[in-house]
Amino acid sequence: MECISLLLVRYIIVFHLAGLLIGGWIGSPILMHTDLDSFDSGEFDSAFVSMYTTEGFLESEYEKYRGLHIFKNQFEIKDERTLRGYLDHIVTSDKELKCLYLGVLPEKVGTKVIEEYVQSYPGLMFEVLPAYYDISDWQALGEKDREKRLQAYYELCEMALQYDNIRAYNYFGTEWLILNRMNYQQGLLLESGVASTVMLTADYLQRYLITQDNLEGTFSDLRKMITEWNPKVYPNYIGWNFVFLGDSIFGNYRDGTSIPHVIEGLTGANTFNLGIGATVAVPVDSCRFHLGKMIDLMENREYCSILDDDSDQMKQTLEAVNRDFGRLYEEDKDRSTVFFIHYGFNEYISNIPVEDAAQQIGFYSSLQQQIARLKKLYPKASIVVLVPNRILVYEQGQKITGENAYVLTDYVEAILRLEDSDRVFVINNYDVFLNEEGEIMKDCLADELHPNMKGRFLLGRNIALQLSDIFRK
Repeated sequence: MECISLLLVRYIIVFHLAGLLIGGWIGSPILMHTDLDSFDSGEFDSAFVSMYTTEGFLESEYEKYRGLHIFKNQFEIKDERTLRGYLDHIVTSDKELKCLYLGVLPEKVGTKVIEEYVQSYPGLMFEVLPAYYDISDWQALGEKDREKRLQAYYELCEMALQYDNIRAYNYFGTEWLILNRMNYQQGLLLESGVASTVMLTADYLQRYLITQDNLEGTFSDLRKMITEWNPKVYPNYIGWNFVFLGDSIFGNYRDGTSIPHVIEGLTGANTFNLGIGATVAVPVDSCRFHLGKMIDLMENREYCSILDDDSDQMKQTLEAVNRDFGRLYEEDKDRSTVFFIHYGFNEYISNIPVEDAAQQIGFYSSLQQQIARLKKLYPKASIVVLVPNRILVYEQGQKITGENAYVLTDYVEAILRLEDSDRVFVINNYDVFLNEEGEIMKDCLADELHPNMKGRFLLGRNIALQLSDIFRK
């Protein structure tokens, strides 16, 4: 009986192993063919074949912004053999392809494989997005594996520069992306808004394209980030609530690249983004959601009203703000809370007085009054007022924009006067975008006023770093 039982166990083990092997050999082609059947039956003019998840990249956005009807593989491509299966089928189909996007893991598929297709199909444009591992993934590798991966990336980028029909993009070495964990949902799955940003900037007109001029610098910067990045230099505020009140510097951005989310990624705090674009700190009729109105809503535990004639973008913003209001109202007021306040841009552009005692609508006095209200509403909270960044419009903020002879630096100086010892602090972001030569770094601004992804990361990082000093005072 013991011999029979032993034989039975052996047969079960062999049968199980055989099943695993057959599943590996046959399962992948079956899934691939299921995928490619949908390619054959659809009216596609482009494809995104990727070895990492492309769930965040929406087909509708390629159609809206690029005019492309794009196919994406739904099943994971684990090896070179499967990748070739997809590519062979797609490039030899009867469809007239405009573009072929490739999401590759360079360390798993050799550069020569990609080069073969580039050479064989010179009329087809290949847009290559090497996997953008977050910094913790890079740092977790042993030195040997890290060098192997870096070499594979370098060889792919170097090859791409030799042909006219292939472009490679440097998201894998982009600071604002790989250093901020809020950009990722899980593994290489990007947060949806971040995936949209990558989609919109992944074309030959954008700065993320690998060129002969930036190839060496790209890898030098990546090596430096891998070596020097230390998240422990940022203070730990897990369990704290950080509430952001302000204008478009908060309100226009809600994805992982937003300033609140950068700070959340670096400090671990719970963040609530109550920012709304085109708003001011001063209670004027032209501003529906000025700072005083937002505090009114918090005081009464109410929400932003959404009007029928609000634009779609405004409705989306107010819906997002109301969701964060709802989350905030569920929180205990005694929990450690910090309010971050950002205004000044719109006051400068609209030429609202820095101070007007007669009418009580001055920027400085309004901030004082509303900060006092916040202190009363949240007695244990701290308040951090942020100085706006430098801008390029309006003669770098030195042009007088109306009757009152105020320039941007007047609003900056007013904010700097606010700091006192009673839990009101100021973080000065005015010079964050200056380079070593004292010039404004244009690649930090999206439109000469609003910070882009890089700019928002630098601002968020500066704020996070300053918090340690603030709360030691």
